Amino acid sequence: MRYWGSAADMQAIASPETVLKRIGIGAMVLVPLLIACRVGYDSFVDRAIHFNIISGMGMWGTFVVHMATRPGRKEIGATLALGLGVRLLYAGATGWIAAGTYLGLASVMVLLFQAIQVNTARRALILRTLGVIAAFNYLGFCAIFLLSFTKLALPHKLDYFLYAFDGSLGFEPSFVAGKLVRAVPALDWLTAMVYNGLGLWFCIVYAAHTRAHGKYRINILVLLIADVFVGVALYFVFPAAGPRYAFPAFPNLPPAVRAGAVRFEGIPNAMPSLHMAGTLMVFWLSRPWPRLRIFTGGICAVTALATMSMGEHYLVDLVVAVPYSLAIFALAANTPDRRFPLAVGAGMVLVWLAVLRYGNLHAAVSWGLVIVTLAICWKVQRRFAGRVWDLAEAGGEPA
Repeated sequence: MRYWGSAADMQAIASPETVLKRIGIGAMVLVPLLIACRVGYDSFVDRAIHFNIISGMGMWGTFVVHMATRPGRKEIGATLALGLGVRLLYAGATGWIAAGTYLGLASVMVLLFQAIQVNTARRALILRTLGVIAAFNYLGFCAIFLLSFTKLALPHKLDYFLYAFDGSLGFEPSFVAGKLVRAVPALDWLTAMVYNGLGLWFCIVYAAHTRAHGKYRINILVLLIADVFVGVALYFVFPAAGPRYAFPAFPNLPPAVRAGAVRFEGIPNAMPSLHMAGTLMVFWLSRPWPRLRIFTGGICAVTALATMSMGEHYLVDLVVAVPYSLAIFALAANTPDRRFPLAVGAGMVLVWLAVLRYGNLHAAVSWGLVIVTLAICWKVQRRFAGRVWDLAEAGGEPA
C-alpha cells in the first residue's frame, strides 16, 4: 500500500483547480483572523497576559478542556510546571485570572507535544481536543472581525426603540440595575467577573459533555458556530449598541427621547443579548448534572443582572435572547423533532424585531408580550430538552 496514495490521487491533489480552491479556502479562513488580530490584538494576545479579563477567563477554559481529557499525573505535573515556567519567564500580571493564561498556554504546548510524540489510542482524543480549542479561539477571532465590520457598516442605531419599550414597562430596568450595582463594590466586581467569563462557562460545560463520551444528543461546537454567525446576522436586522453608548450619562436617566434611529459610536451588538443567550444555553446544557446545573443557574442569574447594570443591554434584549437561545439549542440538537422548537424560537425572534420598531406600546401589551414569550419558551424548551436527554438515557445514538 502506498502511503502517499496513487499517482492519480497525487495528480488530482496537485491540479490547478484544486490548488486554487484550497488557496481560496485558506484566504477565507485567514482574512478574518488577520483583521481580527489587527483590530483586537490587545484582547487576544498582549493583554491576555496584562490582565485582560475576557482572555484570562477564556484561557482558564482551555486548561479545563485539557483536564477533561483525564491526563495522567505526569501530564498534569508537566502542565503546571510549564505554566509556572512561562510565568517566571514573562514578568506580566499576577492574580488568579492571569494564572489561567499561563496554564492555558501550557496546556496547548503539552497537547501539541503529545500529538507529535504519543502513538496510542489517546492520540485521537488529544487531536480532537486541540481541534476544539483551535475552533473556540477561531470563533473568537471571527466574532471580533464581524463585530468590527458591523460597527463600520451600521453607524445608525435603534437604541431609542429599545429604550422606549423598556420604558413602557413602567421603569427603565437597565438604569435601575446600573445604580444598584455601582452602589455595592463587591456586586460590581462579581457581575464583571461573571459577564467576562462566558468562554470559561462554555468550556466547563463542554468538559462535562466530553467526559460523558458524547452520550447526549447535542453538538456544542455546532451550537457555538451558529450562535456567532446567526447572532451577528441579527445585528444587521436590528442594530443597537446598549444604554451606556446611547446615553453617555448612564446610569442616570436622560431627558425624554423620541423613538427613532440615531447615529453614534458603538458596536451594534445589543439585540439580542448573546451573553444572556450564551449563559442560558450553558444552563440548559448542564441538565444531566444537578450540581453543575445549580452553578450555571447562578451564573445565568448574575449575567442577567450584569448585562443591564454594565449598560451593555436593555431588558428587552434579554427577553428576545430566550427564544433566540431556544432556536440555536434546537439547531445544534441531533434529534428528529427539533423542527418545532427551532420554528417557535426563530419565529418569536422575528416577531419581536418587527414589534420593537413600532416604538411606544401600552404597558399591558408590553408586559403581555414579555410574559407570553417567556412562558412559551419555557414550556417548549422543557419538553424538547427532556426529549434530548431522555433519548440518550434510553440508549439513542450519541451526537
